[in-house]
Amino acid sequence: MKKCLSNIIVVLGFCLCSWGAFSQTVFFKKRDFNLPAYADHYAPLTRIGFSLMPAKDDYDIRTEKSRFVLYNEPVLGVALPLAVHRSPRWQWALSIPISFSVWFDFLEARTSPILNTDYRVGVLEWNAFFELSGVPFRNIGIRWVPLFHESTHLGDELTIERLRNALPITRINVSYEVMDLAFLLNQPRADEQNHMFVLGARILWDARKGWYRADPLESDTSKVPPSRRSAEPYFQYQWQKPSSFWGYGGLWVLSVDMSLRVRYGYPWYEKRGSLWIEHARQEAYEPCMNLLAGYRWRSNDGSLSNTFTYMRLYWGINYHGQFRNLGNFPVLGVGVIYRP
Repeated sequence: MKKCLSNIIVVLGFCLCSWGAFSQTVFFKKRDFNLPAYADHYAPLTRIGFSLMPAKDDYDIRTEKSRFVLYNEPVLGVALPLAVHRSPRWQWALSIPISFSVWFDFLEARTSPILNTDYRVGVLEWNAFFELSGVPFRNIGIRWVPLFHESTHLGDELTIERLRNALPITRINVSYEVMDLAFLLNQPRADEQNHMFVLGARILWDARKGWYRADPLESDTSKVPPSRRSAEPYFQYQWQKPSSFWGYGGLWVLSVDMSLRVRYGYPWYEKRGSLWIEHARQEAYEPCMNLLAGYRWRSNDGSLSNTFTYMRLYWGINYHGQFRNLGNFPVLGVGVIYRP
């Protein structure tokens, strides 16, 4: 916590010193730079998505089993603007990123159970943008979230089902704080063809605490070893190209997120007949890829819309709460993203 406070003080001190050096600061206005890639799983964007995923016994409570199930994954996210400071060559902004996501089986006949919820908030986010000349990249950006918190919660129906089946692990408390630092290269500044690159990492504040904890009242803690890996690096690429589609004249967009995510090291369970089989699991890094391809529309007044419709392909760990111990997890989906 002391490190967190010192980081925040450094950011605020830098911003206060910058106030006198430049001419204009605007409060409570959103920034138009360092916008997150659409494929960024932790971006504070609002989206509604439908995803075809494997139906694992760990979370599938349907009486009629199938290999794949269509799930719903709505996300409500926003970056609350605090300040934007501009100068001829560079600019910076402060905001508070917040998002809330739900994973639920909306087609299950009995209860349409919520399987998991994720809550995320950044105490403060600092973004800087620099114009460049004489180099291959036109600009560079820095995104720094000194303290980013995520906590996840298992759905009530699923908790009851796991208790009824007397599984050794009922609930894992996935809750952690990280620092997120990223560099953005060649961001688009107009409705033009562009290639953007992002390189970053999420680093745990307290490696001893890890990514999760288990309560003896909820799980057999002897089966839940502490996590050891404390960083998750990522690389993102986003391409856009103007194109007339059905006469709208918007942008084709391809957005890719490639990361090394920590696959949690406790067992998962599979039902065979009336027996539950435990599959041992060790913590490890697993490559993950999230690919979105779609179209950003143009409004009737000619301005570029904030709405992006997409098709999605994902492969990696299950990214929902305590089920991040499940690897080699494929997802095929469609959805709409709204970025105000």
